[in-house]
Amino acid sequence: MRRITRLLAIPLTLDSQLGRGSRFVIEVPLGDPARAAEQAPTLRAADLDALAGRRVLVIEDEASVREGLVELLRDWRCEVVAAASAEEALQLLAQAPEAIVADYRLRDGRNGIGAIGELREHFGAALPAILVTGDTAPEIFLAARENALPLLTKPVRAVRLRGALAHLLSGAAEKHRDVIRKLA
Repeated sequence: MRRITRLLAIPLTLDSQLGRGSRFVIEVPLGDPARAAEQAPTLRAADLDALAGRRVLVIEDEASVREGLVELLRDWRCEVVAAASAEEALQLLAQAPEAIVADYRLRDGRNGIGAIGELREHFGAALPAILVTGDTAPEIFLAARENALPLLTKPVRAVRLRGALAHLLSGAAEKHRDVIRKLA
């Protein structure tokens, strides 16, 4: 705590009484409300509805992370199907999703690139997908680029995921797929 307060140049005090406990006090300066209002992003109705009604498949093997993604996507009014693997997704899907959000590391040595590949074989190669990973190994970034997959690193900020999905679903990503492949 002391290091953080030094870095932020804010006072830290300690009040301790034997047998009663200790109290740490951090004094944080008030911000300028006028500056906060200037920097607040404005959302247009089109931004709010960009994902409404879109069918999104989540492939994530960790139940708690999967549930969190489902809740977030449903807050954005997406229709969501969630699965722990490509096999499970194929059993659950009656029709092709409009986009996939897949974790890179899946159970049994499988990965999201393979899962996306399986779903693209089944539903068509143009199926938009986003790869998510907490692993920052260079080979994962290279594999994502070689497969023309946008890669988001965990923890993924909701605004980044929303922007990436909106971009994919706008059709703009398909136009840039060849450019991404050339960079690989």
